[in-house]
Amino acid sequence: MGQVILVEEDHGMTELLAGQLKKLAGVESIPRKNAIDTIELLKLLPKVNLIVTRAKIGDENTAQELLDFINENGLPTNLIVTGDGFENRDITTVTDERDWEDILFYSLQVLNVPLEGINKATRDYTSFPIEYFLPLRNLPCSVFLKLKKSETDFYFLKRYHSGRPISSDSIGSYIKEGVSELFVLEEDERSFSNFLSDSYISELAKEGKTFSATMDLLHIADTFLKRQILSFGLVKNAIQLGYRIQQKILKVVGEHPLFPDTWNYLEKSNLPYTFQSQIMLAGIISELTQENFLEMGKHQNPLIEACFLHNVALGTRDDMALISSMDELENSGLSFDEQLKVMNHAADGAEMSLMRQDLLFGADQIIREHHGAVNGMGFPVPPSPGIKKASHFFLICDEFVRELFLGKGEDLDKKVTDEFSKKIIKKLIDMWRNK
Repeated sequence: MGQVILVEEDHGMTELLAGQLKKLAGVESIPRKNAIDTIELLKLLPKVNLIVTRAKIGDENTAQELLDFINENGLPTNLIVTGDGFENRDITTVTDERDWEDILFYSLQVLNVPLEGINKATRDYTSFPIEYFLPLRNLPCSVFLKLKKSETDFYFLKRYHSGRPISSDSIGSYIKEGVSELFVLEEDERSFSNFLSDSYISELAKEGKTFSATMDLLHIADTFLKRQILSFGLVKNAIQLGYRIQQKILKVVGEHPLFPDTWNYLEKSNLPYTFQSQIMLAGIISELTQENFLEMGKHQNPLIEACFLHNVALGTRDDMALISSMDELENSGLSFDEQLKVMNHAADGAEMSLMRQDLLFGADQIIREHHGAVNGMGFPVPPSPGIKKASHFFLICDEFVRELFLGKGEDLDKKVTDEFSKKIIKKLIDMWRNK
């Protein structure tokens, strides 16, 4: 099936790999001690399929010398490098030279050996958006790239090892190359999610970041938080991260004028509505309840908590969160199950919020009633007279932020008839126009 050269100074590792390759691939492995001996052999056997080599043996840059010879002579030989001291994105590298399972796994892939029945190939992986890794400095588990082997087949290549440093520059280079996801083993998903929560909490506690860098970090942390809540519920780590995000956003809107600074930044950004709306709502409600609607002042804290939880049941789905009427829902093109989710998201969000033991009294009712229905289902027009006044106040602020995001900030006044709503809208438009 092929020829393999093993360039390895550890005799035990050579025997182990040779035995497994013979058993699983039916190939004989030829041991060599350095690049010089291997190059001499390649001159005799130019069609060797694979060389598994240490990055360095002694003072010799073994892997680089072999790669140079292969390229200069146009040989069809694949290279797998083990150990530290070699960097080339096009070459499979196993940093831990003792990880014989990884070395064997990638060797069998190169040799086109069917991997069914081999434990490493049958493991399940969980994807995470690559942006989640930008704030990280180290990793608690191995992280993999998903690479295309053929039109219908993929394999997973370990790119980051547990406990090793990781940099934003390294992640950024993958983003530039079009990589959108990285993967962890399915059994590591829960612990890795907890690690992300703790890491973001730590980063959000640091001072000195620019406004733009703070916004980017908040977006990454908030997007992850929504995923974590939908996957595991409002667990302890999610509650702590949510609280830290909430405090950081309130600090940002307290230090930067909502209009024009914060709004101008958000308007020019590509940040999603589910993220932007939290910031705008928190800023608007903080200002209005302190200056113009003092009767809402006693509800300020639960109103602000609702800013961060009212769409929690929809995760990061902007297409769902932007729907605010039955007509929009019916014409949305969403599936029946998705439409049902939108219909009930206010009620579901209220129930989810109650999992927070520290939730302020009244916040769940505001979340439940934020589309005007006492039971949190649907989009009644006009809002039900049974909803509390604070919920009505929140509803109008929420609608204004939505219209602002859609570029129709002045249209909301035409949609309401009651004096309370008109009074809120007038002040909101004044705030916006005076930006």
